[in-house]
Amino acid sequence: MGNALEFTDDNFQQEVLDSPVPVLVDFWAPWCGPCRKEMPDVEQFATTHPAVRVVGVAVNDSVDDARAFAREVGVTFPLGFDRGDAVANAYAVSGLPTTVVLDREGRLAATWPGPVTSSDLARLTAPLVARG
Repeated sequence: MGNALEFTDDNFQQEVLDSPVPVLVDFWAPWCGPCRKEMPDVEQFATTHPAVRVVGVAVNDSVDDARAFAREVGVTFPLGFDRGDAVANAYAVSGLPTTVVLDREGRLAATWPGPVTSSDLARLTAPLVARG
Protein backbone atom coordinates (compact mmCIF):
# COMPACT_ATOMS: atom_id res chain seq x y z
CA MET A 1 0.00 0.00 0.00
CA GLY A 2 1.12 3.54 -0.67
CA ASN A 3 1.68 6.17 1.96
CA ALA A 4 -1.11 6.07 4.53
CA LEU A 5 -2.30 9.47 5.65
CA GLU A 6 -4.91 10.58 8.09
CA PHE A 7 -6.57 13.61 6.63
CA THR A 8 -7.24 16.68 8.66
CA ASP A 9 -8.18 20.09 7.39
CA ASP A 10 -4.50 21.02 7.57
CA ASN A 11 -2.87 18.15 5.72
CA PHE A 12 -5.65 17.72 3.14
CA GLN A 13 -4.73 21.22 1.99
CA GLN A 14 -1.05 20.26 1.75
CA GLU A 15 -1.43 16.72 0.39
CA VAL A 16 -4.24 17.31 -2.07
CA LEU A 17 -5.36 20.88 -2.68
CA ASP A 18 -1.81 22.26 -3.04
CA SER A 19 -0.80 19.62 -5.59
CA PRO A 20 0.87 21.06 -8.72
CA VAL A 21 -1.03 18.51 -10.86
CA PRO A 22 -4.70 17.53 -11.10
CA VAL A 23 -5.84 15.24 -8.30
CA LEU A 24 -8.31 12.37 -8.40
CA VAL A 25 -9.81 11.66 -4.98
CA ASP A 26 -11.53 8.29 -4.61
CA PHE A 27 -13.85 8.01 -1.60
CA TRP A 28 -14.36 4.36 -0.64
CA ALA A 29 -14.69 1.79 2.14
CA PRO A 30 -13.73 -1.91 2.14
CA TRP A 31 -17.25 -2.98 3.22
CA CYS A 32 -18.66 -1.30 0.08
CA GLY A 33 -19.11 -3.92 -2.69
CA PRO A 34 -18.93 -1.45 -5.61
CA CYS A 35 -15.83 0.11 -4.02
CA ARG A 36 -14.14 -3.29 -3.92
CA LYS A 37 -15.04 -3.88 -7.55
CA GLU A 38 -13.69 -0.54 -8.81
CA MET A 39 -10.44 -0.47 -6.82
CA PRO A 40 -8.36 -2.44 -9.39
CA ASP A 41 -9.43 0.10 -12.04
CA VAL A 42 -8.47 3.03 -9.81
CA GLU A 43 -5.10 1.38 -9.16
CA GLN A 44 -4.60 0.77 -12.89
CA PHE A 45 -5.38 4.42 -13.63
CA ALA A 46 -2.98 5.57 -10.90
CA THR A 47 -0.12 3.54 -12.34
CA THR A 48 -0.74 4.47 -15.99
CA HIS A 49 -1.52 8.20 -15.62
CA PRO A 50 1.38 9.84 -13.76
CA ALA A 51 0.18 13.34 -14.76
CA VAL A 52 -2.69 12.94 -12.25
CA ARG A 53 -2.18 12.44 -8.53
CA VAL A 54 -4.50 9.74 -7.18
CA VAL A 55 -5.46 9.72 -3.52
CA GLY A 56 -7.84 7.30 -1.85
CA VAL A 57 -9.96 8.41 1.08
CA ALA A 58 -11.40 5.68 3.30
CA VAL A 59 -14.57 6.82 5.04
CA ASN A 60 -16.81 5.24 7.66
CA ASP A 61 -14.29 2.51 8.39
CA SER A 62 -11.54 1.43 10.73
CA VAL A 63 -7.98 2.23 9.77
CA ASP A 64 -6.97 -1.44 10.17
CA ASP A 65 -9.75 -2.72 7.87
CA ALA A 66 -8.96 -0.11 5.23
CA ARG A 67 -5.24 -0.89 5.32
CA ALA A 68 -5.90 -4.64 5.10
CA PHE A 69 -8.12 -4.19 2.06
CA ALA A 70 -5.61 -1.87 0.39
CA ARG A 71 -2.86 -4.47 0.89
CA GLU A 72 -5.17 -7.23 -0.39
CA VAL A 73 -5.82 -5.45 -3.70
CA GLY A 74 -2.33 -3.95 -4.04
CA VAL A 75 -3.10 -0.25 -3.71
CA THR A 76 0.06 1.77 -4.32
CA PHE A 77 -1.35 5.31 -4.27
CA PRO A 78 -1.60 7.36 -1.05
CA LEU A 79 -4.51 6.41 1.16
CA GLY A 80 -6.05 8.78 3.67
CA PHE A 81 -8.49 8.15 6.47
CA ASP A 82 -11.32 10.63 6.90
CA ARG A 83 -12.26 9.73 10.47
CA GLY A 84 -14.66 12.61 11.05
CA ASP A 85 -16.04 12.71 7.49
CA ALA A 86 -14.89 16.33 7.13
CA VAL A 87 -13.33 15.71 3.72
CA ALA A 88 -16.27 13.67 2.42
CA ASN A 89 -18.69 16.30 3.68
CA ALA A 90 -16.70 19.08 1.99
CA TYR A 91 -17.37 17.37 -1.37
CA ALA A 92 -20.98 16.41 -0.59
CA VAL A 93 -20.20 12.70 -0.79
CA SER A 94 -23.53 11.01 -0.14
CA GLY A 95 -22.71 7.46 -1.22
CA LEU A 96 -19.75 5.22 -1.92
CA PRO A 97 -17.84 5.02 -4.06
CA THR A 98 -17.58 8.63 -5.17
CA THR A 99 -14.74 10.08 -7.20
CA VAL A 100 -13.91 13.77 -7.40
CA VAL A 101 -11.39 15.41 -9.68
CA LEU A 102 -9.64 18.62 -8.64
CA ASP A 103 -7.80 20.94 -11.00
CA ARG A 104 -4.30 22.30 -10.39
CA GLU A 105 -5.73 25.07 -8.24
CA GLY A 106 -7.56 22.58 -6.00
CA ARG A 107 -10.97 23.49 -7.42
CA LEU A 108 -13.62 20.85 -8.03
CA ALA A 109 -13.60 19.96 -11.74
CA ALA A 110 -15.76 16.81 -11.78
CA THR A 111 -17.69 14.43 -9.56
CA TRP A 112 -18.56 10.83 -10.40
CA PRO A 113 -20.96 9.11 -8.00
CA GLY A 114 -20.78 5.34 -8.19
CA PRO A 115 -18.21 2.88 -9.51
CA VAL A 116 -15.74 3.94 -12.20
CA THR A 117 -13.47 2.19 -14.66
CA SER A 118 -9.97 3.20 -15.66
CA SER A 119 -11.44 4.45 -18.97
CA ASP A 120 -13.98 6.59 -17.10
CA LEU A 121 -11.18 8.13 -15.06
CA ALA A 122 -9.12 8.85 -18.17
CA ARG A 123 -12.08 10.67 -19.74
CA LEU A 124 -12.74 12.65 -16.56
CA THR A 125 -9.17 13.85 -16.21
CA ALA A 126 -8.17 14.28 -19.88
CA PRO A 127 -9.29 17.93 -20.15
CA LEU A 128 -7.23 18.88 -17.10
CA VAL A 129 -4.14 17.02 -18.26
CA ALA A 130 -4.44 18.53 -21.75
CA ARG A 131 -4.33 22.06 -20.27
CA GLY A 132 -0.77 21.38 -19.17
